[in-house]
Amino acid sequence: MILRIVPPTLLEKLSRTNNAGVFLLLCFSLLVGLLTAAPQFLIRRAILQSGGTHLWIQVPYYSDETEFYLPRAREVADGHFLPSDLHVVPNKSLAMVLPPLPPLIFGSLLSLAPDVNQAYFFLHIISPAIIFILLYYIGYALTGERIWSFFLGFMGTLTPAFAFTRDFSSVERFTNLVIKNFIPVVQTFLDRPFLSRIDNPLLTLPFYLATILSLYLLWSKPSMRRAVIASFALGLLFYTYFFYWVFIVVFSSLLFLHDFFYVKQNIKTFFVFVALSVILFIPYAINYLSFSDAPYSGEYLQRLSFERGRMFRVSYWRDYLIYGLLGLAAYFLLKKNDRRKLIFFLAAIATMFIVTDVIQYENISSDNFR
Repeated sequence: MILRIVPPTLLEKLSRTNNAGVFLLLCFSLLVGLLTAAPQFLIRRAILQSGGTHLWIQVPYYSDETEFYLPRAREVADGHFLPSDLHVVPNKSLAMVLPPLPPLIFGSLLSLAPDVNQAYFFLHIISPAIIFILLYYIGYALTGERIWSFFLGFMGTLTPAFAFTRDFSSVERFTNLVIKNFIPVVQTFLDRPFLSRIDNPLLTLPFYLATILSLYLLWSKPSMRRAVIASFALGLLFYTYFFYWVFIVVFSSLLFLHDFFYVKQNIKTFFVFVALSVILFIPYAINYLSFSDAPYSGEYLQRLSFERGRMFRVSYWRDYLIYGLLGLAAYFLLKKNDRRKLIFFLAAIATMFIVTDVIQYENISSDNFR
């Protein structure tokens, strides 16, 4: 149960009814999408009015997109699926290295839109709106309070508070990144919103949040139906973003081990979740083995910041501090009220330490786990 620290507001009163709550959710999700796309829309209009040519995705600001991700989406738009990797010769025989689902989504938009700018603009409206809705439902599942669920949605879409702890190097920077950007009337220079990068987070975060939500629902009240849904969500995550599915695999394993050794219930349900997830993972595993046997795999992985070894990353001290504070807060708030929810939070925090400091011996750019 969440302590109420503010009096009921008009927003909370309106959202107490299901119909009004859904209407507000849809309105706010659309607002978030429009706010995310608005800066580039205004920039585009100003450039066109001055007689210039607007190009949204430029190399200085969108280097990963222009080098890795957009070419793969263009491959899909041109009818080449699975997308080939244009950095390897002969690329037509290359096994799929990067996940295929994001370029499939954006490539489909490219085939429908007049140009890449229009497709990117449309994606900037739809994806943040979906992310807002998923964050709302995660918040509601955890707290049961719509006001806090809306707050979580706004904080997760309009600020970098969740993903970019490394940017909080000072109080001033935290104020500029989070507080000012959270208030739309403050005119902060922001030509590239926090959710604008593809593939991650613009195309990957909806799948990750959907997996988190389905996993929590399975954990809070296990059933075969929820096991199937959660395994399907995890299965899609295999083909969406490497770092997210590694996190979820470790996270769900900790939850499963807890129930196996301490609760000794729900074992059959979790075995169904694991079995279906493994089945959905098989095509990915076959493709990875095919890539590993290719003569170009070693050189290609080096270009993806491939690293070997384990170490305690002192430079991540801000991340560790935040994880520790979150763990303490969860312990004192939930230890008497909801022990199962507490285990869920603690397992998530433990997973962050595991993926950054333990599962590192052969890893691609472990900084992305942050």
